[in-house]
Amino acid sequence: QALGPDFAAVAAASPGYREEGQQHRQIRALLHGRVPIIIGDRRILYHHLRKVREEEGHDHSVVEHDLFPPIHYTAAFRDPSVAADFDRGLSAMKADGRYAALLNRYGEV
Repeated sequence: QALGPDFAAVAAASPGYREEGQQHRQIRALLHGRVPIIIGDRRILYHHLRKVREEEGHDHSVVEHDLFPPIHYTAAFRDPSVAADFDRGLSAMKADGRYAALLNRYGEV
């Protein structure tokens, strides 16, 4: 459902298609040749790729293809004071470099 009706139709027509709820297993299956392709959120998959590289001491390489347009999520708050606290905290993190460090840590590898 999340990836749309075209993807659902392709998945339904592919006998080898399966979903794996534990994404660290997806990346291991790809890196060890058990599956030819995985589909997932870039930052989550790169997080697991980094962990596998650290654990195995091997610089596994992957080829990434953008299949879907990016989705930009937003935060919503019922309480305006909580929203203001969030905004202040985010501004502080951007100002002192923690925000950029997080993007670097969980972004591209």
